[in-house]
Order: sequence, then C-alpha cells, then structure tokens
Amino acid sequence: MRRSSFPLKSYFIASALIVSGCTGQPQPPQTNAHYYARYVEPCGRSLLEIAETPEGPFVAVQPAGKNAPTRALRYHALRQGSFEIQGRYTETYSDDNHCGAYPEFWVESFAAWKEIKRCSGIGLMGDELRVYTEHLPTDRFAPEDFNDGKRLALVDTESCIQTNAECPDALRSVTGCDGHSYCCDITAPR
Repeated sequence: MRRSSFPLKSYFIASALIVSGCTGQPQPPQTNAHYYARYVEPCGRSLLEIAETPEGPFVAVQPAGKNAPTRALRYHALRQGSFEIQGRYTETYSDDNHCGAYPEFWVESFAAWKEIKRCSGIGLMGDELRVYTEHLPTDRFAPEDFNDGKRLALVDTESCIQTNAECPDALRSVTGCDGHSYCCDITAPR
C-alpha cells in the first residue's frame, strides 16, 4: 500500500504561508510605531482614535497596557486629550458586548501632541472634574495629571459665577468644560 505525501505537503505549505504572513489577513507590525491619537468615548467607552499622520484617517482602537493614557491619566487631562503614542496592534479585538469590537492597541509610551486642554466640571457631582487646573502647563502633562500624582485643589462649584471679566482677588478664574469662564472659590484637595 502506497502512502500519500499530500497531507504532509499541505502541512508544510500552510506552515510556510503562516510564517511568511501570506494568510490573506493583514499582519500588524510586531514592533512599535509612532501614531497620533485622540481620546474618544463612543457609548461611554474609553477609546483612542489613532492615525499615522496628524491629518488622519483616524481609526478607533481599544488601548491596552499600563502606559496607555486611558490608564495613566486622570479624567481632567484625558477628556480632551491629543497624544503622540508609540505602540503596536496586538492582533486581538476587545468587545464589550455594547459598543462592538475594536482592535486592541498596546501603548508603550505617550506624550502631548497638541496644547493640553483641561477643564473643570462646573455644576457636576463628584470630584473627578471639579479640579482646579489653570496653573498647570499646557505644553506637557504635569505630575498632577497622572493617577499616581499629587491631588489637585477643588473648585467649589456652588460659588462659581460665569463671567467674561477678571475675577476679584478672592476668586480664581476657571475654565468650565462647557467652554465658559467662571470666577470660583478653590478648596483643599480631598
């Protein structure tokens, strides 16, 4: 009885195709690459939109890794964030069964891409966005922007008065997340 070598040949051909990347599926880079990114929240989910150039096109990805801005930054610095990131696709998708599946992107490092825009949530409950950030630099992230950084003073939102003028000495100028300017009392961090 003669044995066919067809199954063995098929195995070697399939193995060669997989190793060479000719599987018909695009292969993500195995090394880190430079991307431009911006924070987005479709369906309340924390994602990044990334692109190879500042003009785009941008593609939504699920950031992963301890160095992802979504894990490292406090919400006041993340919310309107634009980043330059180093990272790579992981070849997996993340699906939350609500907003759909997004390709997972491993972030090795990030830095500010554009001017950092921070804001205070005037009239919002909770301390997450009630922070006073007017004194922080706009060209780089400050230690207070990071989850493990020093706590920021809080804006007493009940004291805030919307204005287009300079604030009296007792009050501080605050940029609200609604785009308006306010004069407010500032309280110690909690």
